[in-house]
Amino acid sequence: SYKDLAVKVEKKIPRINDDRINFIVRVILEYKYKKVIEIGAYDLARPLHYKRLFPETDVWALDIIDEFPIGVVDNINTDRFNLEWFSDNSAPNSLITCSGTLSYFKPHELKEFLKHIYKLNYDIAIAELGSHFAKTNSIKRGVISYHHPYVSLLTEIGFTVDTIHPNHAFSLSGMERREYILATS
Repeated sequence: SYKDLAVKVEKKIPRINDDRINFIVRVILEYKYKKVIEIGAYDLARPLHYKRLFPETDVWALDIIDEFPIGVVDNINTDRFNLEWFSDNSAPNSLITCSGTLSYFKPHELKEFLKHIYKLNYDIAIAELGSHFAKTNSIKRGVISYHHPYVSLLTEIGFTVDTIHPNHAFSLSGMERREYILATS
């Protein structure tokens, strides 16, 4: 359970060959976002990296873990993840980023979250595991995780979707692939 996790803030730079982070950095750079919100920020490694690369950007880190630090850590604003936060902090030219987080949303929670942020004009950059078989419906991946039909769901809500699948499959079973998606509202 996520409640059992102890958070240790990592101030080291992520691996240079982490293609998930490289995708999100490219999106921030190309679209010149003024505000970046990482959900599922856990140890702050990714948000701290974004702040180092884009010091003028307003970077936020959100998580649901009880031990997650709240306040400001090395010029990164941190807070609890909840839908109201997005309503209270909505601003033009804002990007939500996530890497390995959305698969832990239940299908109805994900749809509610994406509809909520769409109405508030947020863009979202998604670096998640996907499945070749989750085209229009979510598929249970594990005890608490899912493969979601991101492209179908985002398009249905109204986002403009740009998708990258850098490889066919990387899991031994051939059932999973990396998905990199930029959805603009």
